[in-house]
Amino acid sequence: MSMVTDLGFWIWLLRREGPRGLRQRIFAMFVCSMVPQVFVGVCAAMMGTAALLSADLVEASNPANMACGFYSCLGANVTFYRRRDRTLAILRDLQDVAKQIQKGADEDPVIQKVLAHAHRMHRRMTNLQTYFGSAMIGSVWLTVLASGGLYCAVWPAPTSDEAARAGGLAQAVLMLVGCTGFYAAGSLIGVMVTSLMGQYGVLGVWLRRARTNRDVEAAIALHQKILCLARKVEELYSDSITHFMLCCFSAPLISTLQVLNDEMGMLTFTAAFINLAVFMPLAILSQSLTDVSLTVRENAFHAAFEVDDDDTPGMRRALLLMEILAERPARLSFKGLGPLNLSSAGNALRTWYSCTSVLANAGPKKG
Repeated sequence: MSMVTDLGFWIWLLRREGPRGLRQRIFAMFVCSMVPQVFVGVCAAMMGTAALLSADLVEASNPANMACGFYSCLGANVTFYRRRDRTLAILRDLQDVAKQIQKGADEDPVIQKVLAHAHRMHRRMTNLQTYFGSAMIGSVWLTVLASGGLYCAVWPAPTSDEAARAGGLAQAVLMLVGCTGFYAAGSLIGVMVTSLMGQYGVLGVWLRRARTNRDVEAAIALHQKILCLARKVEELYSDSITHFMLCCFSAPLISTLQVLNDEMGMLTFTAAFINLAVFMPLAILSQSLTDVSLTVRENAFHAAFEVDDDDTPGMRRALLLMEILAERPARLSFKGLGPLNLSSAGNALRTWYSCTSVLANAGPKKG
């Protein structure tokens, strides 16, 4: 497997032109289409209203948990049903750069090591999203099938057992639709970020090896492409990622409330750890991307003293400009809130812990 192959899968899955297979059609129908998202939004509104009309926090916990989760699914799915063409264009540009890098690099063990590391991180992220998403979907489906009714309260409430059974199946189906897009978006962000990490890593190798003007020109041209793509990826998710991350904090808080009041369900245990399965891995990937992009400055500085050619002063000025451009690192960010990195993740987790402590000490207790 290679970076080109990792990106190629998403290009294949999202493309509109050419013959499409069953998986492409199913994904396009349920994730990339607006109609299923409308149903997810309506169901989220019905559960959110039921939570607001509940008698107490404990009764409101299940519908509130599902409503926040469905809202985050909508925030994630906007990548597919509103920004599909834009996402596809970025993926193709990333793949073009990956092809340029991998061309002639098959026999280079250093570059292969860099690319293999990026691929491993991508696979870990994809596997984590797949396993955790399957667990969450399965927990709702098992509860609905075992109870034969609603998973959680909705407004207006069903007036018969048949209506409750149909409503429960609708909640389970929409959970499948919403979570498929949610965890697919997490995997897609992962492949974009890890691809940029691999490309920045290869750029560092090129700069360390630069000895002639041609070597420097090739490195500068590569840096311009990667820098542009990194900005595009950051802008693609900067506004939607805040909505995407909502459930990563609401779900653990609500799960804590359920545990304290002995109102645990199957979704309680999976939802309690969603911040460790989605938020923290993305923060780690963003921090890793920042770290590897910042090494460009150091490598450009050293390259300036290694170049020995007819136009050395001109190349040094170009490398200095490259060093200046690299001062703003590549990263994921929350629009209006700042970058997503380990420092911001630590602050967010401390806030989450403080809220959990408040619930533990002052939350309503049964009996």
